[in-house]
Amino acid sequence: MVVLPLCTFANVGWYSWLFHAGKVTIDVGENYQKQTWRNRFDIAGPNGSFACTLTVRGLKGVKTPMHAIETIDDGWRHTLTRTLATCYSPAPFFEHYWPQLEQLLKTNTNKLADFNKLTLEWALEALDIAPNIVFSNEYIEPDAMTLDLRDAFKPSKSQIHTPPYQQVFSDRCGYIDNLSIIDLIMNLGPEAYLYLRAYRPDDV
Repeated sequence: MVVLPLCTFANVGWYSWLFHAGKVTIDVGENYQKQTWRNRFDIAGPNGSFACTLTVRGLKGVKTPMHAIETIDDGWRHTLTRTLATCYSPAPFFEHYWPQLEQLLKTNTNKLADFNKLTLEWALEALDIAPNIVFSNEYIEPDAMTLDLRDAFKPSKSQIHTPPYQQVFSDRCGYIDNLSIIDLIMNLGPEAYLYLRAYRPDDV
């Protein structure tokens, strides 16, 4: 069994696991971890990679399951919408995918897990894939039969390297590794499916 965390607009490496693993359990019962891709994602800008972050309610040292984490309406939706439109409007498939993405960003939900599930639904539709996903509201204890990838999706620990593809700012910044699935979809469109099919994580 492969266990993944529930991330915001998860990166290409995360989606490669989802594509190839056959069946994936997404743990929303795990305790929320700060400074991870659970409430942030990386995109390409004119000066290189930078992180987009969703503001969550302060935890003050209290362990809280992922499904209970709330976002704070401090304007992050507006900022995120403007940032994505600015960075990806030159992308080849921006006009095709942007209307639904923009609508998603306006969705009124205050739970981080609910928003992250919406980002997953958007990406699966854009990629035209229907993987076997199970959501667990209870923490999954790892065992010998479990490939636990929950700690693999922290920016500080990531060892994921993805094959190069043409990106909006490649002429300025070169290829930027393992960005959000937004980047892959906006740049490759329908060929994002073929990219994921060809790119397999080492341990699948």
